[in-house]
Amino acid sequence: MHRDLKPNNIFLARKNFIKLGDFGVSEMCKQMEFAEDMTKSKAGTVPYMCPECLFGEPYGKNADCWSLGVVLYQLMTFRLPFEARTMPGMAKLVKKLQYTPVEELVPG
Repeated sequence: MHRDLKPNNIFLARKNFIKLGDFGVSEMCKQMEFAEDMTKSKAGTVPYMCPECLFGEPYGKNADCWSLGVVLYQLMTFRLPFEARTMPGMAKLVKKLQYTPVEELVPG
């Protein structure tokens, strides 16, 4: 589980091979013994955090899937799906799933 998946941590290597890394805090990466393992520690960058992490609930490997979805949204629209000035504001938008659909932002 990476726990801080964002554009700054995705690298294009030789032969178009994609690698994940993190030059920030090295303990962000956590290897889970079992796929079902859950963690509750807050780690990551707020705009890319999964809802469970934002609300202090246990989360697992699907947290990285959420973050990847945010990255893909950003690649297609050049903006984040949930934009707020504070973490509570971000959590409120995520809880309501209040974002602009991609088809409204990307031309034809």
